[in-house]
Amino acid sequence: MVFGFLPYAQYFYETDDEKTFCRRLLDAAFMEFCTLAIVIILMVIGYSYLGTTNIPINTVALDFNLQASQIYSDESSFALLNTS
Repeated sequence: MVFGFLPYAQYFYETDDEKTFCRRLLDAAFMEFCTLAIVIILMVIGYSYLGTTNIPINTVALDFNLQASQIYSDESSFALLNTS
C-alpha cells in the first residue's frame, strides 16, 4: 500500500483540475508507472553491481592434541597456520 497507493494518490492530487476525472486517473497511473519503472531499473542495476561481497572469515579450530591452530580463508583459498 505504501509503495502503490500513496504515490498514486499524491500524483492524482497533483494533476490538473481542469482535466476530466478519467484523464486525471490516467495521468496519475502513467506517473506511477514511470516511477515504478525507474525504481525497478535502479534496483536491477544496483543488484547487478552490488549483489555480491567478499567477507573475510577467521575460524579458530582445535586438533586432537588440543593444539590451537587458526584457519584463514581469503575468498576461495584456505591457509592453515599453526600458532604453537
